Amino acid sequence: MYKILKKVLIVLVSVVFGNFFPAQSTHGKVNPHYLSRQDILEKSCDKESVESLKNEVLEKFTLMDRPITPAAFKSMEQWISDLIPGVITIDLLATINSNQFFGEVTFEKNEELTWYALKNEKENSSFEYAFIGKIDNDKCVVVTRSNGGGSLTTCTLVILKIERDTTWDWDKSAYEKQVFDNPVPRYRVLAKQIAYLHLPFVGDFELKENALTIKRDDLGKSMTINLSKIMQGQN
Repeated sequence: MYKILKKVLIVLVSVVFGNFFPAQSTHGKVNPHYLSRQDILEKSCDKESVESLKNEVLEKFTLMDRPITPAAFKSMEQWISDLIPGVITIDLLATINSNQFFGEVTFEKNEELTWYALKNEKENSSFEYAFIGKIDNDKCVVVTRSNGGGSLTTCTLVILKIERDTTWDWDKSAYEKQVFDNPVPRYRVLAKQIAYLHLPFVGDFELKENALTIKRDDLGKSMTINLSKIMQGQN
């Protein structure tokens, strides 16, 4: 009888106090895209569709209603041993259902941000990002955290310019007919890195106009980054 009453009491306490003290975060796995690589290729030939996808990235930082894979931004990560990032632009469409950018994506959502993570259990490494917000109409502010398997975790503020551009490819029938005389336009959603700033710490973020404030109350630290200087440098 005592055990039963104890279980009932635990349930009641969980229900009552759970309303006052909700869970600090939720987490889970991100469902993969349902489109095949052939579907993506065909969609990339439709200018209006790609323009719509570009706008989706700017408004929600998603692609076809799915989070952008962290592998996209990991490919642009600066090596610690290097002073300048090498890869600074990526076609986001090319990362959908891609072998090159394959990996299980998980998320953890707290009161402020949602972090999307890509983990390598074999190497015990991880890379994750969170979307902070949009500035200057066509630029997105992202924070990344990267751990190569050791004790060091690097935190970086990345500003990406999102744009649609055009490349040229062979018509899809060219390989079937073995006739290569008709290049056709294909459209891309590019994320171009225009700022890459290592951060001394990560905390609570507040993006207001063109200023980003980062606060870490437990360390008694705060910093504000003037992003308007970066925007002026693009003009």
